[in-house]
Amino acid sequence: MAAEMQSGEERVSCSSMEQYEVIQEIGQGTFGTVTLVRHKLENKMYALKQTPAKTEDESGRYEMKLHSRIEHPFIVEYKDSWVEEDGTACLLLDYCEGGDMYKAIEKANGVLFPEEKLCKWFVQLLMALDYLHRNCILHQDISPKNFFLAKDEDIRLGDFGFAEELDSPDDLSDKVCGCVGFMCPEMVSWVPHGPASDIWALGCSMYEMASFETAFSLGDPLFENTLEGQEELNRRIKEAPVSPLPTEYSGAFRSLVDRMLEKDSALRPTVCEISILHRRTDRLNFHIPTFDRLLRAM
Repeated sequence: MAAEMQSGEERVSCSSMEQYEVIQEIGQGTFGTVTLVRHKLENKMYALKQTPAKTEDESGRYEMKLHSRIEHPFIVEYKDSWVEEDGTACLLLDYCEGGDMYKAIEKANGVLFPEEKLCKWFVQLLMALDYLHRNCILHQDISPKNFFLAKDEDIRLGDFGFAEELDSPDDLSDKVCGCVGFMCPEMVSWVPHGPASDIWALGCSMYEMASFETAFSLGDPLFENTLEGQEELNRRIKEAPVSPLPTEYSGAFRSLVDRMLEKDSALRPTVCEISILHRRTDRLNFHIPTFDRLLRAM
C-alpha cells in the first residue's frame, strides 16, 4: 500500500476518446458525467468521467492532476487522463462493478446490513482517509454516493471533484462544498475546517448505511432548496442531535458514530484515534476489528 503520494508531476497521456466505445451513462460526478466505456483494443471496461471545458472552472483538470498521484487499495484506481480538443477533461478510472453504496442500499430492500459488513467497510474507508489526510488532502465530499463496491465487495472511495490539497497538516480550508446533508457544523457556519470535516461526513455516511435514513434532513427536498429550508437544515446540523440508530447494532457501533458526529470539531476523534490498523500494509491478511476494539484504542 502506498503511504506517500506520487510526485506533483501529472502523468502524460496520448489517449483520446477514439480508443473507447461508449456503453452507457452510469452516473453524475461532482462536475461531470460518468460513462461506462470499453477500450476497443484491450476489450476492458472502465469508468470515464468527463468534465466539460469552462474557462472559469479548472476543476476537471485539477481533479485529473490530483487523482493521478493518488494510489491506495481502497480508493478508486486512476487509469489515465487526457484533454480532448474541445477542452473536455477526461478521467479514466477503474470500473467498480458493484455500483455505489446507494445502489447497495436499494438492493438491500430494507434489510439492514450486518454489523460485520459495516465494520469492514468502515475500516477500509478509514484507511483511505488516513492516506489522504497524511498527504494533506481533504476529500470534502464524503457520502455514500461516492463509495463504490468492487466485485469482492471491498469498498472504494471516489470522486475527488471537491478535494483540496493543503500545504501542511495544520492548514485549513475555507471551501463550502459537498452534499448539504453531510456538511459539518463548521462548514455551514463558514468557519475554516480541517480533516475533522471528513470525519463528520464519514459519521453521517455510516449513520445512513446503518439506518437507511439520512442523519440530517428535513424530509422535503423542495423545501430544503429554499433559503428558509437551507437555514433550518443548517440549524439542525449545528444544534440538533441525530435520531438513535437501530438497536440491532451494538452499543459500541452506535457510540462510535455519535462521537464522529460531535458538533465541536475539536472533540471529534481523528483517524489515528479511531483506527488501530491505519499503518497495516498487508491488505490480504489484515484483521477487521470489532467496534469495541476500535473504541478501546481511542
